[in-house]
Formats: sequence, structure tokens, C-alpha cells
Amino acid sequence: MLYSAFGLFAVVVLVNNAVFVQSEPTWQNIRVTWGLNLFSSRVFAKLPKTESKARSEGFVRLAGECNGGKFLGHRYMKGLDTAAVLIYDVNGYFAGIQHGIPKNDVEKVNTTFSFEKSSAYQLDKVLGDEEIYFLTTYFVDPNIICNGGRTKDQYEEQGIGTGLHVQNGTNPIRDSVEVPLYEKDMEGTHWVKGGCFRTMGVHYWYGAHENMSCSDFFPLTAIYNRGKLTSFAFASFGNYEFSRRFEHPSSTALPMFFPTPVPKCLYDEYDRSGGFSSMHVFFSVRPWNIMC
Repeated sequence: MLYSAFGLFAVVVLVNNAVFVQSEPTWQNIRVTWGLNLFSSRVFAKLPKTESKARSEGFVRLAGECNGGKFLGHRYMKGLDTAAVLIYDVNGYFAGIQHGIPKNDVEKVNTTFSFEKSSAYQLDKVLGDEEIYFLTTYFVDPNIICNGGRTKDQYEEQGIGTGLHVQNGTNPIRDSVEVPLYEKDMEGTHWVKGGCFRTMGVHYWYGAHENMSCSDFFPLTAIYNRGKLTSFAFASFGNYEFSRRFEHPSSTALPMFFPTPVPKCLYDEYDRSGGFSSMHVFFSVRPWNIMC
């Protein structure tokens, strides 16, 4: 059903955006969650770009200092929704985003993938004793987030950030890996080109191949538009419904995102775990304009 309606959606996008400039995409906004209904508040939802704006929108700062722990920055969450935890630098400018899944929910999922053994997921407590498996990304050099941060001029010039750094271990400085900013620089890396989906872009998956083991699955895809990194998505095994920010692709849609042939284990894991849960993160001002 998700993709049977896509044809109509694409026509609407084309009609409303018949004229656009082919310039390099910029990182001026931060939006999350893909969907067909552009009128829904959950689809391509804007997130606050400054710490003061986050507070005014009801986000609450989590306990912890800017550095010295498992993660960097001042972290903010709205209500009990760990699917989108926002990270700001010492000056209050946007610096990254976390995607968290409660350990209690993970333990209910039947999957061969180990959240506990994966270096991408870091277990942390929020709001008392609740343990959360977090995926963490930074949009500026992790070294500056708590060490001076960005100036107002830098923020206004750079927008959301300057690059995508994925924390892949317990040390946010040592273990953060930078994803190539330009698609041409993916050549010669372990990132494998997958499908291009309109309103998303060209997906790349780390180490993906037909006969891979899903225990080696890397739960993030880097996405490019007109040759530049303009979005990415967190992707986890299991059908989680505690947040309205989640997307739940059907198994028939996997060839639209993954390299072909699609890794065989993904279909087995899909059936075993009850589905997949993802959340796209967009840097584009108007991601619904993205074409293939």
C-alpha cells in the first residue's frame, strides 16, 4: 500500500515543482520521517535548529555534561520519544541527532542481529533507569562540539552542519566515522550503492551484499541527491511503534532501497523480527523535490 500510492504522489510533486534550479544541495534545515501525506505534521517534520528553540517547543534537556560521557553535546528529548534526541553544541547550535530504542522493546524482537554486540548501538539510561539503545550522529567535527562550538557566523553560513559523523563505539571522538560528503568519494569504500527513491535519493549501505550475514548489518544508510549527501536513515530490525516518527517499509519495497540482488538475510530477518523500523533524516529545505 505504501508504494501503490507513490505514483500519484510523484505526479503531485512534479506538477508543483516543475521548475527548480540544479544547484548543489545545501544543509539549511533538519527534517525527519518520510511519508506520502505532505499535510501530516509527522511527515518531513521540522526540528528546532537551536537549543533555545528546542526548549520553546517543549524539548527537555537530558542529564549529563557536554562531554566526558558516552556522547557529546547537550541532548534534548520531547516527552518520552527517544526516536529523535537532538544534540546541540556548547553555544546552542545544532550538532547532531540520536535515534533510540528502549531495551525492553528490543528484547521482545526475534532477530539474529545483536544490538548488544553492535558497535553502532550504545546503551544509555534516560529518565531514571530506562535503558535505551542509541544510534548517534554528529553533523560537525565532534572535536568542536564541546570545545568552543560554532560561532553565530559559522552557524548562519553552514546551516545544520558540515558533515555526517557516525559514532561507532563507546568513545564519541575516537570512534566517530565520517561519511563522504560527495557521492563520487564513495568509490573505493565499503559503502555499496543501493536504490534511488524519489523524495529520498540514492541509498548507500555499508558492506551490503547478497550473501552477507545480517549479524553484520550496519543500521544506517547514507543518501545522496545530485551527488551530495543530503539525508540518511536509521534502520533497525523490529516493528517498533512507540514513536510516530518511525517508518515501516514493506518487504516488497526492499529492492527500492538496497543493492540488487537484495541481501538474502534481510527477507529472513524481516519475517523473523516482524518488520523493519526506519527514520529518515533530511538536510534539504524541500526534500519532496528530490528526484532520481
